Amino acid sequence: SHGACSAFMISSPVSCSFKIFILLNNSLRHHPALFPARGIMGKDKRGSGGGKRWGFLSEERSIHEVCPTNSREKGDRMNRVVTRPLNEDKDGIQGYIAYPEREEKGPGLLLIHQHSGLTGYLKTAAYRFAQLGYTTVVPNLYHMLGYPAETHIDKGTEIQNKTPDPDFVRVIDRGWRHVCARNDVSPSRVGVIGYCMGGRLGIHFVAATPAVRAFVAYYPSVADEPTTRIRPRHPCDAAREIKCASMILYGGHDRHSTFPVQQRVMESFYANGQPLEWHYFHFGNHGFASTESDGYQPYLADLVWPLVTEFVRRELVYSAL
Repeated sequence: SHGACSAFMISSPVSCSFKIFILLNNSLRHHPALFPARGIMGKDKRGSGGGKRWGFLSEERSIHEVCPTNSREKGDRMNRVVTRPLNEDKDGIQGYIAYPEREEKGPGLLLIHQHSGLTGYLKTAAYRFAQLGYTTVVPNLYHMLGYPAETHIDKGTEIQNKTPDPDFVRVIDRGWRHVCARNDVSPSRVGVIGYCMGGRLGIHFVAATPAVRAFVAYYPSVADEPTTRIRPRHPCDAAREIKCASMILYGGHDRHSTFPVQQRVMESFYANGQPLEWHYFHFGNHGFASTESDGYQPYLADLVWPLVTEFVRRELVYSAL
């Protein structure tokens, strides 16, 4: 039924273990043993980042104050989340950033957008990650490739189809260097999350960037296709070279990456010898997490969110404690 889903969690081949579990219903999201409601903001880096928000809007940036609601420490201060556009002339890259104001260095995330470009739902995702304590950057890849515009909803597919993957990787690397160079980011605690096209391109980028500490791919648009000048290397070949833990999320109704292709992707990630969490939702669409996609599924997007946040917390926060 649509109230159930299945997921695979796969450890490194070194341990030769294979685990399968079933998420019976949405209520499991609230089980404290599975998804502890812990953020990394406030005096206790493991304290909550959730709670009531107060904010005001300036001309260039929005500032939101986040008051932890379940912190066990008294006297926790309010934490401010700042959001603003990034300008290539001023900041070195075009895109969007959301970050918690803090004095100490903390973890960071680079989000790689889908084929329609840097749209509203990714700005919302960046803000939500910043609430949890991650400085989050979303580069506008198309703008940085020479197609200046605020959004590329109508032109994105055309740009993707004529731009070589190595050119995409080059501008993704500019976004990576931007987030790693920030004073509030620890370069050894930065991960990458890609959506659709961004998941496919993210495989290439992460394979070429050993410094990435964690990788999440939402329904990466990998296809059964030959190599070409535009796509000189298949993502499955690149996935075998990734040096960090990965989480991959696919749906059974994904028309872009069919089930046989998904199986090939899984085998490729398994072959790289790094920890792998593989989540397959038999009723899931391509684009299930995007509010702007025809395949958007609010229930599944909500179900997946704590899986993703716990994974990046484990790889970027707990590993550094």
